[in-house]
Amino acid sequence: MAVAKPEAVAAEPTIKRPCLPPGNIMPMEHMRRHFMLKAPPGMTQEDARYLEAWKHVGKQFQRHDIVYLLADDESWELEICIEAVRLNGCEVSVRKVFSRKPVNTVATILSDDFRAEWRAGMGFCVVRIHDDVPVVKGHHSEAAAILEWQRTQPKKAV
Repeated sequence: MAVAKPEAVAAEPTIKRPCLPPGNIMPMEHMRRHFMLKAPPGMTQEDARYLEAWKHVGKQFQRHDIVYLLADDESWELEICIEAVRLNGCEVSVRKVFSRKPVNTVATILSDDFRAEWRAGMGFCVVRIHDDVPVVKGHHSEAAAILEWQRTQPKKAV
């Protein structure tokens, strides 16, 4: 039996690809900072994409910073990368959009005259029922608002 001779395989031309130079590795903290912001009441995800939305806070950021923007009712959160800081705001790119469970909007009845609820722009409040006026406001949790309200209630004489 005759053995077939292997044909000469043409060598493929090698492509010279760029390499990362040594010594360019640095911790992310040297290049990028992370921030958390709560959006004002009524701000939408679309509003956050515009330069003007960042005009009051833009000077605090630098390129590559990451900002997590949380909706006022906590129903969504955006992960935003600062692309450029300008005089009238920041150019941003949205990296991720997170759906969140919004703050519970069901009121907790505390007595015949008061209820605890979340209100946009005011946080958790204790509201007087007959005139719908918040008597305690600005808390990050319902429990904290209720505790402050309980402290202000008159004590029973013993």
